[in-house]
Amino acid sequence: LDLQEALRAAFSALAFRASLAAVEERHGKAHLSLTPEHTKLFLTVQSAVLPKYGFKEGEEGVRQMFRAAARHNTDKRVRKNRLELNRLLGLEPSSEEEDGGGVEEAPPIPTAPAPAVPLLPSTLGGPLSSRMEVPLLVLAGRMGE
Repeated sequence: LDLQEALRAAFSALAFRASLAAVEERHGKAHLSLTPEHTKLFLTVQSAVLPKYGFKEGEEGVRQMFRAAARHNTDKRVRKNRLELNRLLGLEPSSEEEDGGGVEEAPPIPTAPAPAVPLLPSTLGGPLSSRMEVPLLVLAGRMGE
């Protein structure tokens, strides 16, 4: 939960929000069209925050965090925070963009790899296992809770 809060604060910073708005102006929201430019921008924050929580800097740290996050699939607080972060990053539609009643929490992180979908092969060191993994690589809860 502490890691999620640190990521939320960093992703809410004015400079990051301005950079994200510029990326979205060129490419659209990430949930509609996730691009390497989106991912590179997300990694700027992840690389600064993750080492404070025991993960490596860069893409390897993101992969470590993602693997560790699966432990917290059943924690509704983590899932709710993850959905909030996904929406903040444009990885999920905002509640205003959704048709009808919104989702209260994000779905669990898959514990077994899904079929490979080569979304960003060079950005994260290889194909990601699904579109769902991309949003979740930023959103793990504090390990050890």
